Amino acid sequence: MYETSNRDPRVWPWDSYLCDVGRIHQEKLGTRFCIMIKPSRGAVVQRTLAALGRGVRMIYWYTYGPDWHHPDTFARDWERLKTISRLARMIGDAEDRLYDARWAEPARVAVVRPFTSAVFENNASWENGKWIYTLLQHLHIPVDPLDEGYLMSEDLSQYRVIIVSGSHLRRDTAEKLRAWVYQGGVLITSGGDLARDESDRPLHSLREVLGISERTVPTLWGEVRRYGATTLAPISPVAEPPAGSFVLLEPEGGDFELAIGRERWQPSSDSEALGRYADGGVAILRHRFGRGWAVVFGYYAGLEYAADVMREDFDMARHFAPIKRATMDVVLRQAGVEPPIAISHPLVEGLRLRHPRDGRETILLINWAYRGRELVPLEGIQLAWRGESEVREVWSTWHRNAIRIERVGVTNRLVLSRLEEGDILLVQ
Repeated sequence: MYETSNRDPRVWPWDSYLCDVGRIHQEKLGTRFCIMIKPSRGAVVQRTLAALGRGVRMIYWYTYGPDWHHPDTFARDWERLKTISRLARMIGDAEDRLYDARWAEPARVAVVRPFTSAVFENNASWENGKWIYTLLQHLHIPVDPLDEGYLMSEDLSQYRVIIVSGSHLRRDTAEKLRAWVYQGGVLITSGGDLARDESDRPLHSLREVLGISERTVPTLWGEVRRYGATTLAPISPVAEPPAGSFVLLEPEGGDFELAIGRERWQPSSDSEALGRYADGGVAILRHRFGRGWAVVFGYYAGLEYAADVMREDFDMARHFAPIKRATMDVVLRQAGVEPPIAISHPLVEGLRLRHPRDGRETILLINWAYRGRELVPLEGIQLAWRGESEVREVWSTWHRNAIRIERVGVTNRLVLSRLEEGDILLVQ
């Protein structure tokens, strides 16, 4: 069980990450998973749908009490009560579809935040892993969050890509990752990650995998404070950015300026540059190792993606720059990873579920687009997914109407006229 009461709309989507952690424990350890949601903190529909799509069996909408004493009550908030009532009816309409349902397609990508790193790393490294998840969420890529224990105990062949966000990693785990890449896996890391082991010694066993002969400690010119459940702090300048602190993306074209910092390294002779700093240094490299390969971002790929929304007048629907997620998108597609459901807007999270009893599918849609604390309703959202069976109808439990479906080959397509907080689509 976990309790969610984060107050900043920019981090509300991290509830999906925490629910993914609960889902993995439920699947691998046989535990039950439930969630406590405080409606007064916002995004009650989104947080609930994020949990329902990941196997939650109990949801407790709660507040501290007693009602007359605590300011967090929602008992007198009629608009919020109406929203919860509507949400409860949606869940009731879909309960036989949701209970015991699983993802229609298993995750091909795993994300790892090593506990070993938490002992040593700076704030930028710590926060970077959270925003890496957001970047993947905006690419509509489902993930399994693993720790060093799961990396050692699980069969990693089910994953095409593993993304590690952490400066330090246990040596035994590094050896298993090395073997996995050699056998055909794709390892991705960024921001000085995978540099040292649990004793704070250089992790030489992975340098050959990453294609780096010499490494340096990342240089930071933007201070990042850890999120503490209230408000994201803006990035504070602490030094003058060096000349050439731009990243030029070579496969896609375009450039952007770094806000946090970067690592300078010496690539091995057989590494390929996917991006360069404006001063000519390699910013993103790809390196073959056995039948697999590694991609290393020399900057904090997650934090740099989030930098444009770390401001008071943020608009999540507009301020996440597509160019900053472009290289990750290309790398994942080259690795054979594509979203199980294509969605036209990055701030819409989609979860496609299938029930093992009868094979019926359900799609959960979650709108995380906020301008300040104001939700931005989205219109004309296009969805597309492959399916063996022809779909006769899709029923919206939010709008309580049928949505027209177009079948093109083996692909189902629809357009949702308007998405507010979220929706549960029953696929017939």
